[in-house]
Amino acid sequence: MTLQPQLGIAHAAKAHYHLARREYDPALAAATRGTECDPTSVEALAQLAQVQVHCGQHEGAASSARRALRFGPASPPWYRLMLGMSLLMQGAAADALPWLRQVVAELCNSWRVRLWLIAAYGALECREAAQEEVQALLRLKPAFRFESWVQRAIAFRREEDMERMLRLLRRAGLEETARQGGG
Repeated sequence: MTLQPQLGIAHAAKAHYHLARREYDPALAAATRGTECDPTSVEALAQLAQVQVHCGQHEGAASSARRALRFGPASPPWYRLMLGMSLLMQGAAADALPWLRQVVAELCNSWRVRLWLIAAYGALECREAAQEEVQALLRLKPAFRFESWVQRAIAFRREEDMERMLRLLRRAGLEETARQGGG
């Protein structure tokens, strides 16, 4: 891919490409370069936050997401999702919850986004709220199968991050409910 080296958003696009292929080092390098080229680019900052979440750099991800939101307060929902994801993965589920609720309200047809809200409810042991979201997810994705879908939808570099996410989703009752066919 040929880039205009001074455009942060071009590097952000390159980072997105590498992250989709689970090429974490090139994704992180491209995302970082995007913010170096344009430190106020909300797109580059949000992409850096996404890459950092998937690479296990959760505190850095929260910082990048907050900067993106500060520079672009009318940003798309996925910027807020990055903040919620990073807070959840840091162990701050109560802080993540309002961000994740807001994003689910905006992107109500995204089962992938709901996974994060379900995990937050699992972390907070809010079983009833979690089950409402599990049922909504299963209405959106009736063929949902727990581990295969979660691992397809969420690509973590570190095994411990994937295990944490799976543990939170199990605690929320997603695995059990999905196995029973939603009811």
